[in-house]
Amino acid sequence: PSLAGVDPTALRIPGAFLLTVNTAYPRIRPDMWIGMDTPGCYDPRLWWEPFPKVCRGSYVNETCGGVPVRRLPNVYFADVERAYVTDVFRRRQHDAKFVWNGNTFIVAVHLAVWLGARRIHLVGCDFGGKQDYHDTRHLTNQQRHGNRLLYSRLLSLLPRLRDTAKVNGVELVSCTPDSGANAHLEYRPLA
Repeated sequence: PSLAGVDPTALRIPGAFLLTVNTAYPRIRPDMWIGMDTPGCYDPRLWWEPFPKVCRGSYVNETCGGVPVRRLPNVYFADVERAYVTDVFRRRQHDAKFVWNGNTFIVAVHLAVWLGARRIHLVGCDFGGKQDYHDTRHLTNQQRHGNRLLYSRLLSLLPRLRDTAKVNGVELVSCTPDSGANAHLEYRPLA
């Protein structure tokens, strides 16, 4: 929800690589986007954008607007498998299978590390909040409950992820005011 208060131009910092996840597009136009849900879950305009887009390898035969996603511009597929979240810092080989923990967040952290990130700033990562999304989208009570369980699980993994990141020369920083992550990560205002 806090993404609604983020000025997209404030994210355009020289030298910064902007990797967004899920529904952050179209609010934020990234350098690269990643989403692990079926392609139909996202704004259909996304798939025709020129920036690289990464989706789950099992969706290679999915379509968007009747066009196979694999034929759309700059779409890449990431193979995922269940593994320890700390493996995101060890699986850096060319043909790595990305760590799947049932959510896009861990795959996105893994992708950032795989691309060589040394400092990862989490912006708009509330891990909950009073609203469902940064826009007018709303969840059913069942979906909201599922999300709350996911956020709780992710927050419980953050200390281990943070500590393993540090050992591997990677810094995880929260730039989201009032995020549950701030109990586990250093908080720095986006400014």
